[in-house]
Amino acid sequence: ASVRPNLLLIFPDEWRWDWAGFDPEEADLRVPNLRRLAEQGTRFKAAYTPSPWCAPARACLASGKEFDESPQTLNGEDFPTNVPTWYQALRDAGYHTMLVGKDDLTQSLAGTHLDGSRHAVDLGINDWFRMQDKYVTYRRVPWDEFGISMAGRPCGLLNSINRVNLFRCNEWCYGIYGNGQCCKTLASEGYNCPYPDQVGLNQEEYIDNFVESQAELLLDRAPPGKPWAMHLSFPGPHPPFIITELMNQSIEGRHFRPARDNKDVPPDEQTTVRKQYAAEIENLDALFGRLLRKVAMRGEAHRTLVVVTADHGEQLGEQNAWGKRKPWEPSVRVPLIVRGPGVAKNRTVDLPVTTLDVIGTFLDRANAFKGDMAVHTLDPLMRARAAPDEAAYLKNRPFATTGLSFAGRPGKDPAVDFRALVRKVNATHTLKVICCPEGCPEGNSFVPSTAPEPQLLAFNVALGAQGDIEDLSWSAEARELARQLPGKYATACLGGGDGSAVFDPPPSEALPAEDGIPPPLILPPQIRPADVAAGKEPRAASSAAAAYEAAAEAAGPATIITATAMDVPAAAPAKRAPSFQEGHGWPAVLGAVAMCLALPGLALLRRQCRRRRGVQPHVATLLSGSEDNTC
Repeated sequence: ASVRPNLLLIFPDEWRWDWAGFDPEEADLRVPNLRRLAEQGTRFKAAYTPSPWCAPARACLASGKEFDESPQTLNGEDFPTNVPTWYQALRDAGYHTMLVGKDDLTQSLAGTHLDGSRHAVDLGINDWFRMQDKYVTYRRVPWDEFGISMAGRPCGLLNSINRVNLFRCNEWCYGIYGNGQCCKTLASEGYNCPYPDQVGLNQEEYIDNFVESQAELLLDRAPPGKPWAMHLSFPGPHPPFIITELMNQSIEGRHFRPARDNKDVPPDEQTTVRKQYAAEIENLDALFGRLLRKVAMRGEAHRTLVVVTADHGEQLGEQNAWGKRKPWEPSVRVPLIVRGPGVAKNRTVDLPVTTLDVIGTFLDRANAFKGDMAVHTLDPLMRARAAPDEAAYLKNRPFATTGLSFAGRPGKDPAVDFRALVRKVNATHTLKVICCPEGCPEGNSFVPSTAPEPQLLAFNVALGAQGDIEDLSWSAEARELARQLPGKYATACLGGGDGSAVFDPPPSEALPAEDGIPPPLILPPQIRPADVAAGKEPRAASSAAAAYEAAAEAAGPATIITATAMDVPAAAPAKRAPSFQEGHGWPAVLGAVAMCLALPGLALLRRQCRRRRGVQPHVATLLSGSEDNTC
């Protein structure tokens, strides 16, 4: 039988996918250890968290469950001790299990206890160093292992004069939820932190550095002759992005572009915040290297399976948002690199995967019992001396899933409720379909929210940072994928028996197409129910709409249909949505142009009527502003 590997999960907090050193147009980071890991292993370019929030994401991984089956779906709660975990499965399989850093599995006010022991054994942990996150670790008195450690050390800077120890100094600096003296608040979860962590020149007492040092101590305590599994969960780069004086020097004179669509924070201030985020990631990279050198010095590098990924991403001002809890790529997509025995070297995989399957991979490699966990192995995609077998992986995991339901906090955090599925459609398109039953979050200037109405969106996330811009939810592929959403969400965001969506198709440019397949038709301007009710004209024609008008005029007057002149029975639209995979002859194109022009008005009517009795009215009734209940 093959030797079971050691298992090392390196898990920063709030680390977005395109800030890992492989997308220099987004962030030109100095991360030699991450690059070396990718050269020695397999990098997954489209990895998705099961939920873009701290405790829910970690609970999904701990239990091996998708968000809708997870035992914990909110922050501020404890993971239930009667739910099997992957730590237990590995411990039962003979592994020595270790948990280091911020695990978020005991988030209630009882915390982890001063010695980190609360629930640890029940969760399946043999040895640990546990703490809370940067938002709450600095309460008035120490309440976790990290706080106790800092209370015994002197303060390194004079900013927090008259403070008695490093814990009290950084309580002054960090505060609770970022409200300390080292930062100013820009927005919810957005902070600019001009003052440094109070460690001074002793960088080893900085929060991430200290956590890494504890991981090394735990490795030294691991029993010889027994495979081990370590989950190292760094507090950074979670906000607030408070960095040390030395880290500040590392980013001096460097530039990081501001967000594409943030109108609330000045660009120069956004750049400053991004520099602080970059400094945290680059410091983490150095710590990755230090820990991996420790493993190598123990003579275990060749038999240790190393995974580097994160719980969720960080908006960094994109879509006018900071933090996470959004369906957009900066929130839901994370880095993922795997290196170790049997893993292909210098390989990149663009098939969407879920970080849940990191757990499946670990359990498979350990010959551990999965029980009813919804996890699978990534091995078909990363097996050495074999081409990636996408079909084998897709057999178990046809799409990646992410989502969140949060009622919000009045005056602080908006409510959010969405589910999203991600599937590779062809060589040029990987679709992310999002359903928000009460409208998607405000802030994305490219796709305004329809709140409180249901909203179905679809994006080609193969475009990377441009992925959350052009809505493709009108396509046949998007509709088909949307049918796989959990029941409540499919019902909310899909319409009648033909699967037509309860939304208005937005204007869009032609999609890039694969060789031999022409691009799809250009859709007309969007008409929204609120505009009709207010007697407003449709939105000003965009460049897409102008191109559409030109195409319609070229086809002849008979094909031009205006929304105000329509008098078409509700059954007129075709039952089948247009597809960007199939070709069209010119007669079909011209006919479909006319169909597309009619779509916005018909979609409007569907939304109006589904609020009543689900039967479509005569088109002219609602467009004329009549209150007639033909529905």
